Amino acid sequence: MHTRYPIVYQLEVHTPNGQTVTLQPGDLQRCAETEPTSRLEGWFKLNTSAVGRDTNSMSYLYHEIPEHHSWDASERNWVPRTKNMREPTVGRMWYVHPNGEDERYFLRLLLTIRPGMKSWEDCRTVDGTTYATFKEACEEMHLLDDDVDVHANMDEAVHVSDADSIA
Repeated sequence: MHTRYPIVYQLEVHTPNGQTVTLQPGDLQRCAETEPTSRLEGWFKLNTSAVGRDTNSMSYLYHEIPEHHSWDASERNWVPRTKNMREPTVGRMWYVHPNGEDERYFLRLLLTIRPGMKSWEDCRTVDGTTYATFKEACEEMHLLDDDVDVHANMDEAVHVSDADSIA
C-alpha cells in the first residue's frame, strides 16, 4: 500500500463565501443546516480562540499550521498535534495564478507573510486601516512594487503544480 510521506495538507485559498464544498450522499441536509468551514476559515477561528490563551498558534503563517495542528475533518477545526502524532506534516497552499485580477492571488500573498490573522477583515487591515480589497492591502504594504513575489509564486508553482494549472 502506498502512503504519502510526509503528510501534505492541501490548504485552500479562497475569498469570503468562495470555498469549495464537496457533498457526499446524504450530506445535503447537514450542509444546509451548518455553514461549511474551510481550513482557511478554521485557521481564522484558531487564531481568534488563541487570544488570551497561552498558545503559539498566532505566530504561525497559514501554511505552517499543519506542522503544529491537525485538521479534524468531522469537527471542521484545527486541533493541536499530540506527542503521538510523530509524522511530519507539510502545508501547501493552493496555487493561484498572478493575473492581477483575482483577489485570491492577493489574499495568498498576504497569507504568506502575515501570521495570526483572525478574519477576512483582518487580512485587509494594514496599520489600523481596513481596505476594501486584498489588493489594496497588498499595495499599502508595498508588496506589489516589484516582481519579487510574482517570481516566488511561479518558482513555487514549478515545484508543486502540474503544467496545466500553471498556464
